[in-house]
Amino acid sequence: MTSDVKVENDYYRLLLIFDTWNAHSDTKKLFIQSIKKAYAQKKFRDKQVGKKQCSFNLSQKSINQLTLLAELQGVPKNHILESLINNKILELGVKK
Repeated sequence: MTSDVKVENDYYRLLLIFDTWNAHSDTKKLFIQSIKKAYAQKKFRDKQVGKKQCSFNLSQKSINQLTLLAELQGVPKNHILESLINNKILELGVKK
């Protein structure tokens, strides 16, 4: 239906397809919300240069202690862990 319409670029093609999409308005709203969330997540990940997600198991006691340390110092949990690791490396005299 829209293949014969000339548009300047893919962005305008997407708008045209979206506008002519025969779907309920609630479906379109959900689609827009999911696109916005995906774009926000992409922007967040793009800013995380030099960082990589890490996953490991901790005892509930250690999790509670980490949470307490983060609250007491007013910094995120990952900052607490990075600080503890850096301090231990310095204490051991390990060269980076």
